[in-house]
Order: sequence, then structure tokens, then C-alpha cells
Amino acid sequence: MLAPIFQTFMDRLREAADCEALKDALSGVVDAFGLNGFAYASALELTPDPAPYLTTYPAHWVTRYLDERYHEIDPVVLKARRCTAPFHWDCQTPSPAASEDERRFLGDAEEFGIECGLTFPIHDGRRHPALLSFAYRRRQGPLSANIEKHLHLAALYFHVHAGPNWRRPAKGSAAPKPLACNGSRAASAAPTSLKSLTFLNTLSYAIYGTQNVSSARTPCHKLWPLRCAIG
Repeated sequence: MLAPIFQTFMDRLREAADCEALKDALSGVVDAFGLNGFAYASALELTPDPAPYLTTYPAHWVTRYLDERYHEIDPVVLKARRCTAPFHWDCQTPSPAASEDERRFLGDAEEFGIECGLTFPIHDGRRHPALLSFAYRRRQGPLSANIEKHLHLAALYFHVHAGPNWRRPAKGSAAPKPLACNGSRAASAAPTSLKSLTFLNTLSYAIYGTQNVSSARTPCHKLWPLRCAIG
């Protein structure tokens, strides 16, 4: 059942030429699994400016997040900077060490329908850490291990395509910019650096069972177990 979903996602992602197409490709996975939305952020640096982002979270929440400068205290972002393993989060169960500001942030997120989620930190050696979070309703209960595996693959594959096209906000700019793709080149263009190529080959091996990034399409029922080591 999951194989056609992931195959469609990969096909749409390879054909995506701008940010809206990237968003639509990943939204197909979100909708198929009954999730509540996603948020991708690249270049998670400790700077005064928000990281470039692409999200389907409610527009009013995104505006509040930026206006309140929540990126400075967001516990999901802070954890993704320092760890590499996927982690779950729930706005009703903050860390015992969470500050009052962090608890206020989680309470605000809950009011906008962002209840809990699964976040995949991505440390690929090419740039500062990135993350992809998938939000879901608490009533859905825990995600199955099989769905989590496919979401992990989706996160890595999405990063390979979207990551090279991010643009940081202009220095000193009061208005952060969302992730912006260069429309003059396809988002699926192969990275040129050795580290990028190695990362893509590793991901290709996990998805297709081959390290040839230009290999022909392989049906997703032949997905190999996730074995990507992001270093």
C-alpha cells in the first residue's frame, strides 16, 4: 500500500521545478498518511534571522511564529541542531527543563492545531543542519514503524532536492524569506560536490538498492531497509 504513495512522491519530486511543486510533492505524502502538515527548514544556524523554510502549517501560525521570533526558542529547532536521530514531540508534554518561554510557545502551537509530530534532523555535511517535521493529531496515536520508515526516506529524499535551492534571508532584513527555488534550473538537478554526490548515492542505495544515481526507475516494492548514515 505504501509503495505506490512513495513512488508517486519520488516521481513528482524529480519533476519539481519550483517551491510550489516541491510543496505539492511532499503534501501528497502528508495527505496519504493522514498527517496534519509539514515544516522543512534549512541552514539551522544560531543567528538572529529565521532559517529558510517551506511549510504547510497554517498561515496565521507562520505569521505569529515569525512575529514572535519563535525560532529562537523553538525546542524542536534547538534539538534538531544538536542531534541526528529522529524524535517525537508533543506540545502537551514539554521537557521538564523547558523554560517558561518554551512552554508558552508550545501552548501557542497547540492553539493553532499543531499538537504533536515527528522530526527528522538532517546533517549531511554540506551545510548547517536542516530538519523536516511532520505534524499529526494526537488522536491518531503513534505512527507505525513502517510509516515512520517511509517518512524518514521522504525527508532525506526531499532534502536532496530542496536543500540546494534554499536562500537565506538578506542580512539585516526585518522580513525573513521563505525557501526560494531558482526557477531557471530543475530542483532535481544533481549536486556537483563530492559530498553531495556521496550523500545522494547513499540515499539511492537505501531507496533503490543501487548506488547509481542515474539508474532507471525501480518500483518501490523493492525498497531496501533504511540504512542511510548522514555524516
